[in-house]
Amino acid sequence: MNNRRKLIFALGTAGSFPFAAVSQQPKKIYRIGFVTGRPRLDEPSEAFRQRLRELGYVEGKNLVIEWRFLQARADRAPEVAAEFVRLNLDCMAAAGVGPIRAAKQATTSIPIVMINVDADPVELGFVASLARPGGNVTGFTAIAHDLSAKRLELLKELVPNAKRVGMLVGDGGNPGPLTAAMAHYRGAESAARKLGMEVRLLALKSPDELEGLFDRMADWRPEVLSAFSASWFVTHRASLLDWAGRMKIPAMYSNVTFMEHGALMAYSDDVVHRHREVAGYVAKILSGVKPADSSSPRNSSWPSI
Repeated sequence: MNNRRKLIFALGTAGSFPFAAVSQQPKKIYRIGFVTGRPRLDEPSEAFRQRLRELGYVEGKNLVIEWRFLQARADRAPEVAAEFVRLNLDCMAAAGVGPIRAAKQATTSIPIVMINVDADPVELGFVASLARPGGNVTGFTAIAHDLSAKRLELLKELVPNAKRVGMLVGDGGNPGPLTAAMAHYRGAESAARKLGMEVRLLALKSPDELEGLFDRMADWRPEVLSAFSASWFVTHRASLLDWAGRMKIPAMYSNVTFMEHGALMAYSDDVVHRHREVAGYVAKILSGVKPADSSSPRNSSWPSI
């Protein structure tokens, strides 16, 4: 579809993070940490590295990047954050609620750039406000409520008679009140009421629970699915896509990388573009700009479908 909207917010403005400061060649060797739930180096992380290179920060020359891939093991985040603190890094880049929370709890002095958080960073306590983050955290956050509503609207267009929506979430099947999964669920629930639909949360602890899921829901079988594709589902996307295909149920995913593997539809921001912008924030911080100096949010990263 061509009607795209900007639905990823960045904390800080071009005025508060001047690129002129970035253009100066750094004299020291900088060390940064990059932690994500993804399993390995991929196109987004390569885009992050390439953008840093374009801005004058080159691995093996004046930059060391400590790559940490959690492979959907959110329980490893505190261990990685503690290691980053011991390494006395100049900056951390962290993706997802777990890694960002662990980083913030581990340090109040090392700058942290959120690669993305799909829940409200103010509600989570990561920043004081979107307008003035304060502290040592800045970066990017999705508008979970709007994204979930849009996904539901698109599902309704695809299957106009659908009334029952299953909201499929993973990450250990423990969607607490401040998790990204619950932020998306609340947005879907609100949109469902306006569309005359009913949405139910389907939380999984492992991909194995997909088998027999509908048999365990004999009294209420969803007609469409909205899968919140956090790192847990991205890692297990082959199992999820295979299962959805065998069930012959239309499904919407919250990560466009699913489209590359045969998904029917997905709606999210441009992950590669976002990682390039995160690299820009990291470069500005390395040049001496402080996260707390940001003055107002700005839009970034076009959503894709």
